Amino acid sequence: MKYFTSLLIILTIMACKERPANVEVESDVPVSQQEANQTKYPSKLMKVFDAHGGLEKWRTMKSLAYDIPKDGFVERHTINLYSRKDRVDTPDYSMGYDGRVVWLVDSDSKYGGDPVFYHNLMFYFYAMPFVLADDGIIYRDTEDLVFDGKSYPGIGISYESNIGTSPKDEYFIHFDPD
Repeated sequence: MKYFTSLLIILTIMACKERPANVEVESDVPVSQQEANQTKYPSKLMKVFDAHGGLEKWRTMKSLAYDIPKDGFVERHTINLYSRKDRVDTPDYSMGYDGRVVWLVDSDSKYGGDPVFYHNLMFYFYAMPFVLADDGIIYRDTEDLVFDGKSYPGIGISYESNIGTSPKDEYFIHFDPD
């Protein structure tokens, strides 16, 4: 629970940071693609995508970059949204995914974790909910979550057997119906 609270605090602080202005890009997604999305994803999930700016707009984006303040340094993450090649840079080490393998450059052995697990971990938090439109996801209904007397509908998420490094993971997304 303390890790979740720490993550929530970090994300809240980063959300308050000034960001450069976004450049508006016209969507090249044909209407037929929008209609296909309506049948590919649960309607509840499409409402979540729409509440966050829309799946079609997300798909016009090419990359995502963000900084995570750490104790005494900043960790810079850069991700190609199409290939999912990524790179994490710090003053002491770098890691990433080149499309084939996860790599780590750490000449002083300062990184103590598992780069296969970590290189794109934070991306899934930053790119939520749009990562839930990835190929290989299985959607199912789940019970509503009730918190402080309010009911939050949910969607169960699992993965096909050949997807990701831990395809047996299960996730649940609950959202405010309003």
